[in-house]
Amino acid sequence: MSNRVPEPPDLDPDAPLESVSGRGLVDRTVLEHVELVEPIGIVRNASVSMSRIAGAALKDATLPGLRVIDSRFVGADCSGATCVDARLIRCVIESCKCVGFDTRGATLRDVRFHECKMPDAFMHESTLDRVWFEACNLDGLDLSGSMLDRVTIRGCEARGLRLLNTRISLLDLRGSRIDHLAIDPGSVRHLIIDPVQAPALTESLGARVVDQHEDI
Repeated sequence: MSNRVPEPPDLDPDAPLESVSGRGLVDRTVLEHVELVEPIGIVRNASVSMSRIAGAALKDATLPGLRVIDSRFVGADCSGATCVDARLIRCVIESCKCVGFDTRGATLRDVRFHECKMPDAFMHESTLDRVWFEACNLDGLDLSGSMLDRVTIRGCEARGLRLLNTRISLLDLRGSRIDHLAIDPGSVRHLIIDPVQAPALTESLGARVVDQHEDI
């Protein structure tokens, strides 16, 4: 396995799981081997492992300090969820709606987002290590002030991606739309892009890209 490919969760996608309602959960709840579908609401420092999250379990939820390990989000609606200081370890987030998803100060390690709709998601001052976004809508994603190590954004709509004051060791953007990228000039050397993306990156640094025969 490439050292940039996320380690998959230790959970069989087809594993039978006990369905548990998110209603009535209390702070510091510990859940294992369950499936969450119904809305959770406000719960602090909850821990979820070897589980599946689906339906509207996280929609508009407030879950500071959430810990999710070896779990799968499948077709879940996480729009408007606030998960400040969360930790997501070895998770797959598949075909989820995450509009405005707020994970400020979170740690994401070995996480794969696939075919997710997450415009205007807010990951300010977060730590992402071996995180893979594939075929996602990331328009307006804010990663300002974050630390990015071995992060891949592949085949995504990522217009307006914000990378200001972001510490980047490696960010692979090949195959994605990166118009209106906001990035510090010193961070560019840590990016991997394809030739098609070069004009967008050049313009983000303040240069104008014009044909040599065009009047200006």
